[in-house]
Amino acid sequence: IFAYGQTGSGKTYTMLGNPDFLEHKGLIPRSLEQIFKTSQTLSSQGWSFRMQASMLEIYNETIRDLLVTSKFGSADGPRSDNGTPVKQYTIKHDQNGNSFVSDLTIVDVTSWSEVS
Repeated sequence: IFAYGQTGSGKTYTMLGNPDFLEHKGLIPRSLEQIFKTSQTLSSQGWSFRMQASMLEIYNETIRDLLVTSKFGSADGPRSDNGTPVKQYTIKHDQNGNSFVSDLTIVDVTSWSEVS
């Protein structure tokens, strides 16, 4: 799920909504709830799923992994002696035309509450 716009245009609210009010859910919680509900329905019919999640931000043309853990608490992760991030994330495309970000943290998830 992708949002683009200038600062203050409402991207965060559109994507996440207001967590204090269930009726104000954003696009991300609504979408993921539907995905997990559908997977549970299909699981009862013999289907099995493995779901994974990642989260990133592109700000000032820099990709930031929002799930990375580091001793500095930075979404850029560990830094080298000259201050640049050790990991250099790049957008890549596979032979089937699928896009992905190299070295992005990906975690297995089993429920919307776990993603949240």
